[in-house]
Amino acid sequence: MACEGKIQSGDVIGIVTNRAHVYCSHVGLALRTGDGACHFMHASATYKKVVVDKTIHEYLYSVKSHAGIVVGRPR
Repeated sequence: MACEGKIQSGDVIGIVTNRAHVYCSHVGLALRTGDGACHFMHASATYKKVVVDKTIHEYLYSVKSHAGIVVGRPR
C-alpha cells in the first residue's frame, strides 16, 4: 500500500468496505513496531479482546469486502 509509510503509531484507521450502505466496517489504531512494520490494533470479534493484528496491508487483503482505509491523526 503506497500510503502505509506515512501512517504513524496512534493514527485512527477506518477500514472502508465495498458493502452497500456501509462506509467503515471496522476501526482501530495503527501501531508501528520496532522493525518498522505498521500493524492494525483493534478489538477482535474472533478473540474477544484487543489484538495487534497483521500489518495494515495484510489485514486489508485478508477480507474480500475491504476496499481501503481512511486515516485520522489526533493532534
